[in-house]
Amino acid sequence: MDRETICLRRRKNKLYAKYLKTGDHETYARFAILRNRLRKKTRQIRYDHEENLARNMKKYPKAMWRYVNSRLKTRSGIEDLKREDGSMARTSQEKAEEPTRFISTTFTQENLQLIPDLPVRSQGNLVEDVVFSAEDILKKLKTLNPVKSPGPDGIHPRILVECAKQLCRPLTRLFDLSMDNSTLPSDWKKDNVYAIFKKGDQHAATNYRPVSLTCIMCKMMEGIIRDELMDDI
Repeated sequence: MDRETICLRRRKNKLYAKYLKTGDHETYARFAILRNRLRKKTRQIRYDHEENLARNMKKYPKAMWRYVNSRLKTRSGIEDLKREDGSMARTSQEKAEEPTRFISTTFTQENLQLIPDLPVRSQGNLVEDVVFSAEDILKKLKTLNPVKSPGPDGIHPRILVECAKQLCRPLTRLFDLSMDNSTLPSDWKKDNVYAIFKKGDQHAATNYRPVSLTCIMCKMMEGIIRDELMDDI
């Protein structure tokens, strides 16, 4: 909100308070003029903001949906979920367990007798051969999407993008230590799983899909390893 709008609002509030105290009709007329000016200005500000969001929707879709959700009059999380026996999962714990139970039923058991034998590669990179360089990590940092959500470590990708030059060398050392010791930071082994409603009946667990948020730095390390292993394929 700009300075002019703030000043208009203050003047309007003062005139209205004065009118309530004195009952003077001239004061109310001045108040009404300022009220109408302020209403016209705030509507124009909202229109310009919505037009800018729509223009940049493909580039910044989260900003658009954040604004849309802020304008909704209703707020609700996951609805009570219906179990197979007809009962309802109502608590947060029960709602988390019901989609998990459904997803576990979609897993398939592979016939191990039908898995083909793959030829042994005579050449190519191995995981032990992967080398992390500050240049490669800097490229990965600069290509991160700054509007994505952070993982369990709480480190937002915008921080990684803005501090790419300062972080590339420390991350190189961190990745090297992780490979040399065959270990990962504890937060990198965790993920935050969210149930996203698709369509249909909101009480059916089958209409929710899980979205897993993992640590961004771990995904960067995995990407570099994948690129190295795929070079000779």
